Amino acid sequence: MSQILTTQEITSLDNSENIIAPKKSYKIILNEDKVITTVSDIAPYYNLSNYIKLFIDDIKDNDLIMIPDSVDEESLNIIIGFIEVYSKSNQYKINEATNEFKIEISKPIRNEDKLRDQIGTENYSYIRSQIFSRRIFKKILNAAMCLDVPILIEMICAKIAI
Repeated sequence: MSQILTTQEITSLDNSENIIAPKKSYKIILNEDKVITTVSDIAPYYNLSNYIKLFIDDIKDNDLIMIPDSVDEESLNIIIGFIEVYSKSNQYKINEATNEFKIEISKPIRNEDKLRDQIGTENYSYIRSQIFSRRIFKKILNAAMCLDVPILIEMICAKIAI
């Protein structure tokens, strides 16, 4: 018997047998009490943050993703914004050699134009306007390291290197 899927159903990320399950939404919580956002499409967060992947795969805490105290609300909102921008960009694709979501930035980076070409205009504009123009790149870099978002870490480090 075949099953017809509706737009309200997706393959559950936490089901290894890929059985169709109702679409879940996850709450991203800061300091165990403040809901920052509710995410219905968890795939970009799962693909780009190894910390969030750990919560979904191993912890399974009632669809809650608890963010550590070392990450503040401003940093978390910037990282959430980055994931949203990056997931809609042309660079959001799996690296077939490693079977992971990674970005390849050739080194050394000689100038900002080369970096923009490699990471995409929308990603470059986001990190430039939200992170570097506000002079909070150290704080965001620390938060990205805490949440294990290697693509954002790589982009910030490349921008610093320029």
